[in-house]
Amino acid sequence: MARSSSRVQAQAGPSSQKVREVGANSNNAYRSSFVRTGQSWFCVSGLPSDITVEVDDMLFHLHKLPLVSRSGTIAKMVADTDSSDDDAIGYPLNKIQKLAQRIVHISLDGMPGGSGAFEVVAKFCYGEKLDLMANNVAMLRCAAEYLHMSEEYGGSNLIKLTENFLDNVTVRSWKDSIRTLKSCEPLLPLAEELSVVKKCVESITMKISSEPSLYGWPELDRKRMLQSPSGKLLWSGNSAKEMGMELKVDWWYEDISILSLPLFKCVICAIDNRGLMPEAVAGALMYYARKAIPGMQRRQEIGHGQLALSHSTSSRNSEQLFCLETIENLLPSQKCITPTVFLSSLLKVAMILHAEQRCLDSLEKRIGAQLEHAVLDDILIPNYSELSETLYDVDCVERIVKHFVNTSKSLVLGGHSHELDFSSSSSAFPLVSVAKLVDSYAVEIASDANLSPVKFRTIVDSLPHGTRVLDDGLYQAIDIYLKSHPSISETEKDALCSMISCEKLTQEACVHAAQNSRLPLRIVAQVLFAEQTQLRAAFTCALEAVASPRTSAAEYLPTPHQSHMLPAPRVANVENLRQAAEINQIALRADLTTLRHRIAELEDECIKLRQRLERKAVRLNSLSSKLGCRSSIHAHLPSSISINPRLRKSPASITSSPCVVKSHKSH
Repeated sequence: MARSSSRVQAQAGPSSQKVREVGANSNNAYRSSFVRTGQSWFCVSGLPSDITVEVDDMLFHLHKLPLVSRSGTIAKMVADTDSSDDDAIGYPLNKIQKLAQRIVHISLDGMPGGSGAFEVVAKFCYGEKLDLMANNVAMLRCAAEYLHMSEEYGGSNLIKLTENFLDNVTVRSWKDSIRTLKSCEPLLPLAEELSVVKKCVESITMKISSEPSLYGWPELDRKRMLQSPSGKLLWSGNSAKEMGMELKVDWWYEDISILSLPLFKCVICAIDNRGLMPEAVAGALMYYARKAIPGMQRRQEIGHGQLALSHSTSSRNSEQLFCLETIENLLPSQKCITPTVFLSSLLKVAMILHAEQRCLDSLEKRIGAQLEHAVLDDILIPNYSELSETLYDVDCVERIVKHFVNTSKSLVLGGHSHELDFSSSSSAFPLVSVAKLVDSYAVEIASDANLSPVKFRTIVDSLPHGTRVLDDGLYQAIDIYLKSHPSISETEKDALCSMISCEKLTQEACVHAAQNSRLPLRIVAQVLFAEQTQLRAAFTCALEAVASPRTSAAEYLPTPHQSHMLPAPRVANVENLRQAAEINQIALRADLTTLRHRIAELEDECIKLRQRLERKAVRLNSLSSKLGCRSSIHAHLPSSISINPRLRKSPASITSSPCVVKSHKSH
């Protein structure tokens, strides 16, 4: 319609000037009030109406001259009603005055702003005062373009007035820019073609990237402010302290969240193009997502049935899905900019709404890239697929862990993972944190009756070998799985238990495993052997510490190289250090007694295990004497699992111990 209006401008040149003159001289005669009756508007001026304008379902009974003197579109439509000509070119003044004596009916289909906008335009054509505001300037600008109300149809016409208001009033105010941009939603794409959207977006982004105090914005609640970790300004490298102010970067989240998704996207893209910090962009996207997608506000502990019900009854799924996919596409690509908990929530809702596979894959990769920052709830993703009966989506977590491993190839494939000191802080080694997370996840899913042994083993074996500092979590998960799946075969049981490294079990885990009837005997034997080895090493260290009191005390004294680094009072107080060393010796002797008792208990466990194996060998020997089961059973036992004759003697031979331990009876 804008193009057709341009043609009207080119075609109605000379005659339009005459129409303007007639209209200008007649405006005073048409000054009156507008009255609405039902679905009709009437101009009460004492003169009969000679034109009826239909806009949507509303009829306006007006007069032609005030309208054609301001609008090129209406002038052409009125001229086209004369059957003697096809257009208004070359119309003499007397012909136009004759047209005024006929009642004309025209319809304005697609009028921007509808009947409300035309009501304001009609009053403007009758000379009433135009009240421009941030809420209606975009609508009137589009209506003026549609009706071709340019300067050729009267000075200070509607196009010029609305443009001046946009340039001199709207863009100077933050609130007016937001309101005007919000009013453009039903006017797209015309408002975008007329640069109304562009002007508002540029004004908004400029104010976001500028110092808030320059625009008199109010101080917001400090508790809900989001600052970057470094405290830097969004548009430069200067810190907030250097600028003498404390910058709050999320004050604009709520204001722009009222925009529709297309306009919100325009603002975010413009902000990103201005180089705003990605943390601020991610924060705005998260705020908008939680407000626009109801599923993001639900607690993630909600049951599978409730989520499925909301999926089947929601009438806004398509809108929410489009919003979710758009937000995911706008999220910054940098690692750890978007919190893992938000990405996990986004992934869960995307699965419910059946998002495109590209969106799901992207979210899984984002989570996998920063999996070391995730917690257990982030990867407890319910299974929404009808192809699997498991409680949780194990396949999804498996893919996420694979993405994490792929992003950590510099450690895994470089061969450095075995050389790293995993006992250090887990934050320095993401593999250690993820290993603990995977073990916690395995413990959570182990009780699922529909989880197959192969799938369970795939999860616990998804990380490279050697990434676990301790195998206690792995042992706990396998034990729960064996307890919840008593019908699995011995082969599957052995395959699962073989993943446990007995050397990485703590003493508490070893004690539990040695008495666990669900474990294969071979695994129990390995656990006992590992525990015996650890206890012997600890026993030897304790003996050496007790036998060398001077050396032990010397460890508490500063070396000559360190003495100059200590304060003078601590260096001088050598006597207190020696007393502390003697106290530690007494504690070591007590620990030594405990170790003796534990070794004796361990010897008993070894004897009982050997007896169980021998009884089993006797039963098997009756079936096939040629297999040599007895010797093979003994061959499976580690040679180190034996009764130590020296330890079977009375512990009284150790003179350094103040306690007496009774000797073990021979079996």
